[in-house]
Amino acid sequence: MWESNPRIPEPQSGVLTTSPISPLTYLILSNNFSYCKSFIILILNAIILKVDHMENKYIIKSNSFTFLNDKIKELSKDYKEIENFSLVEDSIDDVIESMQHFGFFSESKCIIVKNVKYFAGNFSYEEECNKLKNVLSNLDDKTMVIFINDEVLKSKKIVKDLISLGVKFIDLTGNNEDDVVTYITDYFKKENISINREALLEIYKNSLNNIDITINEIERLSNLSNNITHDLVASNTKKNDEDVTFAFSNAIIAKDFNLGFKYLDTLLKNGSEPINIVALLASSFTNIYMVKSASADGLSDDEIAKLFGYSNPKRVGVLKRNGKIYTLDQLKDIIVSLSNLDLKLKSGYDQIYALKEFLLDL
Repeated sequence: MWESNPRIPEPQSGVLTTSPISPLTYLILSNNFSYCKSFIILILNAIILKVDHMENKYIIKSNSFTFLNDKIKELSKDYKEIENFSLVEDSIDDVIESMQHFGFFSESKCIIVKNVKYFAGNFSYEEECNKLKNVLSNLDDKTMVIFINDEVLKSKKIVKDLISLGVKFIDLTGNNEDDVVTYITDYFKKENISINREALLEIYKNSLNNIDITINEIERLSNLSNNITHDLVASNTKKNDEDVTFAFSNAIIAKDFNLGFKYLDTLLKNGSEPINIVALLASSFTNIYMVKSASADGLSDDEIAKLFGYSNPKRVGVLKRNGKIYTLDQLKDIIVSLSNLDLKLKSGYDQIYALKEFLLDL
């Protein structure tokens, strides 16, 4: 083993003393080039191993469920065992315990950790971050770890530390217009739907640069044509209450509450009644629940469309995709809560306050 400061003979007495110089400097000065070369190779190998060690560790910044889910599928496609955590509901200790154990069916597994608040904000979370760094430094390369948050500040110490360890940073927030166009165009090619750049960017702008709402709008327009042009967009996206209502519902379902509240304020200013807005949300979530439940029972899209009287099976695809971020139990709870909210609004509660309170708790 190399000593941090090698012991060398004193020129006059020959007694071994601790050298104030580094091992590499000592080897160079003593013309011991054979050992010097071995020492350098050892260091380089250690560096390479460290980088390889973090080959399958990621930090993902994303504000799009669709974009994010596709990236997770791409990264984790070779893993049979996938564990999901949220630091809203789980502790970092739960995550670390999972990292330190092999999977049930194989030695490799993928761990997905959402809502990693350590990556944003002003609070340092020093204790939690130190635990995280320590476990990642010793984690074998058979375990893939994906950390996700809708905001990631690359200037934060924990983010810089993890990136310096070799953790890869992926930004999926759609800040780059070309990336958005490429992603959405490729997404719809799989469904045999074509859309030109001008039309896509018009929809994206009208959707306040929200990828999920953009995709929903393109799905709606695809019921009219599989070739979506700017003329088709212009003639079928009038700015009226119906469009704002549609956009509001999509934003709430996608859990984009900042955007949802903007649309809600517009609806209320235009005279929409809170009780009608609740009915809209109840209808939307009920349809998602019915489709998700029927799909879980093994019915095809065509069978589901026929069962529930949808004129176009494509609507089933939209509802299935919207329901991916919810479990059946969560959807049941939301529908029951909306029913209770409806009773509140009819019992003399402040309707706007009650509606906003519900959305904040969603």
